[in-house]
Amino acid sequence: MKIALARCSTQFEAQADDAQYVRALVERGAEVHCPAWTDPTVDWSSFDVVQLRSTWDYHERPDAFAEWVRHVDAVSQLFNRRNVVEWNLDKRYLRALSAAGVPVVPTHWVEADVELQDAALAEVVASLGGRAMWKPAIGADSFGAVPVSPDTVSQVARDAPRGVVYMLQPYLTSVETEGEVSVIVFDGTPSHAVRKRPQVGDFRVQDNHGGTDAPEPLTPELEALAARTLAAVPGSTPLVARVDLMFDDAGRYLLGELELIEPSLFFVHSPRAAQRLADALWARVAG
Repeated sequence: MKIALARCSTQFEAQADDAQYVRALVERGAEVHCPAWTDPTVDWSSFDVVQLRSTWDYHERPDAFAEWVRHVDAVSQLFNRRNVVEWNLDKRYLRALSAAGVPVVPTHWVEADVELQDAALAEVVASLGGRAMWKPAIGADSFGAVPVSPDTVSQVARDAPRGVVYMLQPYLTSVETEGEVSVIVFDGTPSHAVRKRPQVGDFRVQDNHGGTDAPEPLTPELEALAARTLAAVPGSTPLVARVDLMFDDAGRYLLGELELIEPSLFFVHSPRAAQRLADALWARVAG
């Protein structure tokens, strides 16, 4: 079997954390390649499977990425499936999850070119506790995320690129103290969990921003919340999912994001995780 683990254009090898997964696939007899999704010379039809792994620059060219997803879906087996990827591309999917009863971080949506200079934005920030996070609805790796206050949000809105939908969410100070918890799920079954913490004075938990991560016990509460969240995803069960959770002031879990496109999976924190994902992929393809 010939498998492509699609990556971003600035990454020339498989992500270091994916090395265990590549070995697990090779041990099953797969021929594994790691092409960039933006490489025009790649014949995607030559692969039996194309799996999104580190396409972390998709938000820079979302229309081109969506077109590429449609093409790959037509000529190969794409994971996650096209309908899942397209649904997850814009964070307005949080509306559907909230409507389904998933506890989502409260979100005010700033529609493109409608409210960007609206003085009412200051009132929105005040209603969210006086400090909020401003970020685009299509983004990755904390792209475009800016803490705002009632005094600064109007200027941030005026400086923001047009034609984009934005989000305002309360700034949860627990991120600085407790971090975030991520539940990694393969084919609907929780595999493991991690806790991600930012460096002192920051809110970004990603390692390229100085964040750290460590294993987190996979409790029944986390498993139940992950299952509840994925049950609200339309269409096919995602092969790979990461349920990113934050804490409100009372210490209760709130869904920050549901990563179904290119999540880091933290194989290093779970010795059997790479094998579990390889097994799940093999079962999908063989089935």
